[in-house]
Amino acid sequence: MADDSVMNVSFVLLGTGLSVLGVAGLVRPDWLIKGRGEWARVLTRSFMHGRVIGGEVDSEDPFQRLITRVIGVMFVIFGISIVVVGLRGLN
Repeated sequence: MADDSVMNVSFVLLGTGLSVLGVAGLVRPDWLIKGRGEWARVLTRSFMHGRVIGGEVDSEDPFQRLITRVIGVMFVIFGISIVVVGLRGLN
């Protein structure tokens, strides 16, 4: 019984976090684009000397902004579904 409630609370928290990340992608896509560039730079620094694979990160590029917004919508939908599962239980 206690394990189910802990699992439900973690589903609600995970879903809320994903939804917030998705809304941030919808409202301010430039933040997530810059964050993606920094994350790629950190991951590749040791063996790529800071170069980003896949081209330049440009927060003003309309295509990158569109993709970030589409991914934001998917995160919101996925996060809300996880919250609903957490609130209803695993039945």
